[in-house]
This record gives sequence, C-alpha cells and structure tokens, in this order.
Amino acid sequence: MRKDAETLVIREPAGGKEIELATEEVLAMKQLAVSVMPAGLVNQLANRSQFLDLVRFLMEVNEGGTKRQAKLKKAVTSPGAQ
Repeated sequence: MRKDAETLVIREPAGGKEIELATEEVLAMKQLAVSVMPAGLVNQLANRSQFLDLVRFLMEVNEGGTKRQAKLKKAVTSPGAQ
C-alpha cells in the first residue's frame, strides 16, 4: 500500500485489512510475478462486461482502500445505495 522510512503498510488480499510494519523489521521484500487473484477467476465470467466490472472494482478498491470496498459492498447488497 505505502512505504516510508519508518513504516511499511500492506493489505491482506483476502480481507482487505491493512497491516503496518516497522521498516527496520522487514528483512527483504519481493514483488510477486503472479497475481493474488485466484487462477481461472476470469474464465468464470460470462462476458466482457463482467470482466470490465471486475477490473473497475479492483481499481476502485486499490485507490480507495477498505472504505471504498465497504461502500461498493453496501451498494451491491442495498439497491439504490452508493
């Protein structure tokens, strides 16, 4: 999520919980070449529109964090809310 001289903040992929670590406690960091998205998920979508909806959701959660995720979830479960 973010990093400065003292702190590294990561987000748990499954639940979206942010985890804060002291930079001095991190021994090494490595960016994975593989996505955390479950393999084959895209193949379960019915059409291009569903794919684009998924990408939009992921982009909005990435930019807005857990607050945006909660708002999107509420919009899906409560018709008319956003």
